[in-house]
Amino acid sequence: MLLFLFFLICCLQTIRMYLSYRFLRQKIQKNKNSNGKKLFLLIPVFNEQTVIEDSVKHFSQFASNYIKIVYITTSREKSIHNFPTTKELLEKMSKLYCFELINCPITKNAVMAHQLNYALVQLQKQYGDDFIFGIYNVDSRITPDILQDVQQRISRQRDKVIQQYTMYDLPSSGILSHISLWQTRWALHFELGRLLFDQYFFRKIYKLFPIFNIFRPFHYVIGHGLFMHFKTWLSISGFPQDEPNEDAFLGLMLHLNGFSLESIPKLEYAETAKNIKIYIKQQSVWYNGPLFAFRYLYRILKCQNNGRFKRTKIKESTAFALIGTIKLFSHAVYWLLGPLLIWFIIPIIYICNNEIYSLLFWLLLAIYHCFVLNLLAYEIIQKITPAFYKKAPGNLGTSIIAYMLHCIGPFYCLYKTIKRTNTIENKYKTEK
Repeated sequence: MLLFLFFLICCLQTIRMYLSYRFLRQKIQKNKNSNGKKLFLLIPVFNEQTVIEDSVKHFSQFASNYIKIVYITTSREKSIHNFPTTKELLEKMSKLYCFELINCPITKNAVMAHQLNYALVQLQKQYGDDFIFGIYNVDSRITPDILQDVQQRISRQRDKVIQQYTMYDLPSSGILSHISLWQTRWALHFELGRLLFDQYFFRKIYKLFPIFNIFRPFHYVIGHGLFMHFKTWLSISGFPQDEPNEDAFLGLMLHLNGFSLESIPKLEYAETAKNIKIYIKQQSVWYNGPLFAFRYLYRILKCQNNGRFKRTKIKESTAFALIGTIKLFSHAVYWLLGPLLIWFIIPIIYICNNEIYSLLFWLLLAIYHCFVLNLLAYEIIQKITPAFYKKAPGNLGTSIIAYMLHCIGPFYCLYKTIKRTNTIENKYKTEK
């Protein structure tokens, strides 16, 4: 039974990756009518002195009458050793480049969500409530056709939520190469691939038989490459401000309020962690998203939201909310236990029961899961963006080590949670 289930999982991941490949080969349709609602690109920054100039040079080239670039600084950032803050550097660059600057004055337990919510309120005061916004990281890199496509799609249908997914560079040919490929592969098979699988095979069923909507897959969003209308943001009471990871909670709110996710046939470029230590710390922060799924549900149903959160109506049933929450939490379970189950616990069970053929078949599936699918992700990116990868991926051994490291971050997160240090004020910021 376990072998058959693992085989199905590997097949499903392969199918989803193929769907992503087919989708990403499409070209974004150029719309001659460039007019639409105003689009604000929001780029929250905090201690970004080393990369801010390159970011401004990249994003300011997209500024126009309909597209505004907005950098959001925070008063939480303080000058160290008399070195200018990111805000001070941006103020100097504003004389040379076209962008707006908003500073969030909130300092106590402030995170990126505070910056985004504050900036959107300020933009509403200045421009009204009929505009679109997108979010990118300071080191994100995009192309203008993406912005035009999103602008036109949301201008035509206000309740669209569009997510651009990510591909990661290869910083080396060793363990980090497979850490990078795992992240890219996750985008291809789980984030984008799962979304496409749902659209191709199940969306018509949901329309014909509404009762099956209760099982509609939960597609969470990520905090960069995300686009929506201001009124969509308003309807879900803004970005969650009092959770260590706002992405998963935001995705659950969109899911429970009936907003469906769409994507763009082009991946955003992002950098992989510089070393394994940084990667583990990153993972410990990201793990908060699915880990606290039931806390999100409790807060939503009991309306015990703090900060900017108001009472938010849920259009779907409580059963739908519970199923979505269970699905989100299941990601935390798989993230934590997957490597241990695949490479230790289940092989030991087969050895103890003297099931040699089952053990061999399981190990072949494990190699396919940890190594071959990574190579498939590498080949897909090579096909759609030939010049992206400068190095070749590592060997089988490095892929297994990278996969085993995948669960260290979650264990570290649980350790911090037990010690009560897994808090917003102690949230780790990735080193650039």
